[in-house]
Amino acid sequence: MKNLRVLTALILVMAVFPFFSCAGKKAQVIPAGTDCAPIAQAGLKMGVFVAPFSGAVPDGSPNGEAFYKLMREKIAKKAGGIRYTADPGLEDGARKQEIGPTGCVNPLALLEDAAAKGVAAVVIGCFEDPETAAEKHGLYGFREELCVTSLHLRIWVYETRTLTKILDTNLSQKLTGADAPKTTDQCLAIVSEKLATVAADAVASALLDIPWTAFITESSPKGVTIAAGSESGLVEGACLVVFGPGNMLVGAGDNAYCVPGPQVGRVRLTKVSEGQSQAELVYGQAPAMSWVGLD
Repeated sequence: MKNLRVLTALILVMAVFPFFSCAGKKAQVIPAGTDCAPIAQAGLKMGVFVAPFSGAVPDGSPNGEAFYKLMREKIAKKAGGIRYTADPGLEDGARKQEIGPTGCVNPLALLEDAAAKGVAAVVIGCFEDPETAAEKHGLYGFREELCVTSLHLRIWVYETRTLTKILDTNLSQKLTGADAPKTTDQCLAIVSEKLATVAADAVASALLDIPWTAFITESSPKGVTIAAGSESGLVEGACLVVFGPGNMLVGAGDNAYCVPGPQVGRVRLTKVSEGQSQAELVYGQAPAMSWVGLD
């Protein structure tokens, strides 16, 4: 009879958490009501990866390095709680991506690696070829003396937690009579500054709508590992909510992603280091491939 009860319990557990769900191993339960160190959304910094921009930009580099660095600086000033991920692996991956028919890299190919490194959002942009832009927008990209009179940029922002595209917009700026550049270098500097400003406004607005979250990379009876640490503003003793298990979604390269579900548990940070934290389960569950955040 005892064995029958055990078998029945196992069947019920499997029914609730099927093999292809996002459920992970259940950690040892710590009594509910455990004290948690205070932490506020304003004290957390969301990881954001701005990929090197692709396309033709006459700034001495084929992928607009100077421009995207300028835009990163502007976004940081406009959107609080932003932590840029300057990861050589992610940057190399972005540069090696095959350029599609739009002239831009495939964003989905970057999201899995970005999520595993605690990045909440990926920003991707590409510049239109000046001749194509001139035909499409009725503007000329160059004067005879190679003075850049206009720049045209398509920019996306993806949230890695749900693979959601939260921004997709075309932006353009051109020189006006009031700009009065005196050299060809000033032409590019002025139009880049103008475009970077409007692009930073659009991106910052989109990023501020994303709640802070971090990715659970490992889960075991001893606790969980979270892909975020002191650089994100986490502190030992703080508690985070666990979202999941959710539904499986097949993404780039047939990789499976977990779209988070409702709150299922709470964890308390026991060790916080650079780029990674360890946590213990306060109550509920904390499966791998799920996400943690604030209430």
